[in-house]
Amino acid sequence: MHLLGQALAVLVGFLVLGAVAFGADEVIAPNDALVVDGLPAIPKSLAERSAAYSESRAATFQDWHPTKREILILTRFADVPQVHRVAFPGGDRQQLTFYSERVGGARHLHQGKLFAPSSWL
Repeated sequence: MHLLGQALAVLVGFLVLGAVAFGADEVIAPNDALVVDGLPAIPKSLAERSAAYSESRAATFQDWHPTKREILILTRFADVPQVHRVAFPGGDRQQLTFYSERVGGARHLHQGKLFAPSSWL
């Protein structure tokens, strides 16, 4: 627990130095459910600059094509996972579904002539 306290102190120090260095006057206010005691305000500019590092996207393998060297994957597009096809090893993904709700999976059907999201199966 002592190391966690030290790590938190270092993080807070960097946040304070960042606020001073960038002259940020707008800060992020914690919501009413949080009790913040003894922590400095977080500058809005620091939160905006670090936002790019908190977003990531992963691809989940779904199915091999039965006759070609291509696969179906799920990856997040906007806010929900969608089905994509990768036509060859190292190739770009091509989005196949554009639903507003998440797709849970996908499989090739009819010797690879069709694919179906798992919610249809």
